[in-house]
Amino acid sequence: MDTGEADFALSSILAHSRNDDNAIRVEAIPGLGRNIRSSSARERRQEIWSLPSEQVIQRLSELLGDDDMAVELEATEVLARFGGRAGLVAILGELGRRVDDPDSDYIAYRLQELQTNDGLPILQNSRKIMDQSPSHEVSEGINQIEQLFGYLAPKDK
Repeated sequence: MDTGEADFALSSILAHSRNDDNAIRVEAIPGLGRNIRSSSARERRQEIWSLPSEQVIQRLSELLGDDDMAVELEATEVLARFGGRAGLVAILGELGRRVDDPDSDYIAYRLQELQTNDGLPILQNSRKIMDQSPSHEVSEGINQIEQLFGYLAPKDK
């Protein structure tokens, strides 16, 4: 696939992620995940694969606030698995902004599942972010997951 086709495919996936149909938005999220590290033709030519695509991270972050819970949870998983630090910061910031929203608990529980079932170092990476003086919302999100499942990875003393 040449870079023009790849850019068109990403544009198509982004358009599907904005569709009014919840099922189409959910189906688009894995495609965003596959494109999280190759956002532009220029980056692909230079082979900068280690940097997450800001455009894809931004769209997945927006999907964390979707009206459909399935969309939110799918975006959470893709950001946690493939979004690196930027993806985790987006999730934690959303948790912190929605501290009084009981629906945000589902996002925190998904993070707990990824930590316990899939061995993703959610807590460990969150603690590294906390050491870097994050925003109030991100700090609040970290506090929430510490309260929920911090016991799974006790802090070093």
